Amino acid sequence: PDHAPSCSARGRIGLLQGRREDARAEFGQAIALDPGLAEAHAHLADLETDPDRRRERFRAALALDAKPGTPWGDEVAAGNAALADLESGIMNDDRRERLSIPAVRSYQTALLHHDRCTAALTGLARTAVACIEPNRAAGFLDQALAANPFDPDPPLLRACLRRDYAKLGLTAEAEADFRRSQELAPDRADVWFHSGLYHERRDDRETAAAEYRKALSLDPKFGPALCRLSDLAMAAEREEEAVRLYREWRACPGDYARAHRFRGLGEVYEERKE
Repeated sequence: PDHAPSCSARGRIGLLQGRREDARAEFGQAIALDPGLAEAHAHLADLETDPDRRRERFRAALALDAKPGTPWGDEVAAGNAALADLESGIMNDDRRERLSIPAVRSYQTALLHHDRCTAALTGLARTAVACIEPNRAAGFLDQALAANPFDPDPPLLRACLRRDYAKLGLTAEAEADFRRSQELAPDRADVWFHSGLYHERRDDRETAAAEYRKALSLDPKFGPALCRLSDLAMAAEREEEAVRLYREWRACPGDYARAHRFRGLGEVYEERKE
């Protein structure tokens, strides 16, 4: 009775058996014993009927989703480190599969500790993308969206998948995912940049430029947005503006200026196929 993970486990059993009130009591007891138990917050959020309390519960779970020092947070960190190696370059199928194993193992272990861990589910989706398995990636992202609808990363990555792999979904669904990620994380430059790239690929250059400028208003050194604005200016024959933006992009520090231009997932897929 005084062990928080046991209370949470009994709550999960209660959910499976349809005993919602018993489950609610068990998750509440788990949180009382350990306020940092993210899984209990997420499950209790699902049982809330009041929209405001539901939102606050999910946000509390999100704050703990990959917290360092927790069993699930440490496994997510290990998975992210392995994923960084996997995403670092183009490789053959055997090497890609070999590098994916430690990432998948760590994320799956995190889910054993916290079955609603959206960071782990999103990590599994990114691993599937790196292994050129977009349909598996979409499945993990659907699970992540169901696990915590207030995490901005799953709708953002799903929107990018739908943008870069046209067969995965309708255009309208991709646009809805971009809007959702903007609502959840309006202060993140990458959210606005990816939406801009979506509009640019639909040949809506005016909207794309506005989204890129929004990204730069949040982070003036966000290189991919400077790069795309430079290309748009050059296409519109505004050469002075294009050169100025290009020089600003080249002056960006660190990872922002590492690649010549941002590539979508679909472009990476075609390059790896070749």
